[in-house]
Amino acid sequence: MADPELARTALAQAAGLGSVKALGRLGMLYRDGTGATADPVAAFTLLQEAVSLGDPEAAKALGEMMVAEDAGYWRNPALGYAYCLWAIRSLEGESCDALKASITEDDAKTGAEMAKGF
Repeated sequence: MADPELARTALAQAAGLGSVKALGRLGMLYRDGTGATADPVAAFTLLQEAVSLGDPEAAKALGEMMVAEDAGYWRNPALGYAYCLWAIRSLEGESCDALKASITEDDAKTGAEMAKGF
């Protein structure tokens, strides 16, 4: 059986050693509250850093977080959709249809335009 707390500890160590993927996965664990209490601020910070280092899976996760209705200060549906669009260029079989369906048409258009610059 998997140990979420051990996984979080291992990901933190790997992220500390420079693993971009571990950084993104750690952000997802904090977002979901796996292996620790959910901490959306830590999740946002870690995911943002992983995205800045080029992790497309972190970009999709960050996009989902930014579009969520209960998002904090980071709520930005257009930018969240843009991150998702950028991410799926590298993630085979993924789509942003669910995010697009949950935001306004204007945010979708703005996000699509933003993604062209990524």
